[in-house]
Amino acid sequence: MYRSYRPKKNKTKRYTYILVTLFIFLILILGFYLHKAKAPQNNAKNEAISIAKSKAGLKDYQSFYSSNLYHTYYSVEGINNKDKQIFVIIDKDNGNTRVEETKNGINNKQIKQVLASKYKVKKILKNEISIFNNKTVWISTFINSNDKLNYVVIDFHNGSILNSINNL
Repeated sequence: MYRSYRPKKNKTKRYTYILVTLFIFLILILGFYLHKAKAPQNNAKNEAISIAKSKAGLKDYQSFYSSNLYHTYYSVEGINNKDKQIFVIIDKDNGNTRVEETKNGINNKQIKQVLASKYKVKKILKNEISIFNNKTVWISTFINSNDKLNYVVIDFHNGSILNSINNL
């Protein structure tokens, strides 16, 4: 009696297919969770742009900022119906808006100069426009030369430092 010859299945090939399938599945799950995690921020951004269009005549959106220093504000930068560059700052709680023309305040280059004159800045992490004590401000977050985190509140109109939290 002869046994029929059966070739052995290549187990490493099968394991490779299983591992690749699992890897793709894990990437899809991770992508889904990242999308869900960003949903509140994306909703806030879309709502802020909509408010800026209706209340400030925004026609071209460029940037979105979210700041949480004592109170949450959403800010939109763009061009209005009069072709002027503006910031629209929106109070998250009540929807009150403040509109500032960018030419009436300091810009990112000037913020760097203000920070360099007072602090040993290693890296600026972000600058966000907001409201602090009823003034339009820039909130600058940076790492100093000691690798410590710092927050500085800078007046939008004149560049003076209103508040700072250093060496966190």
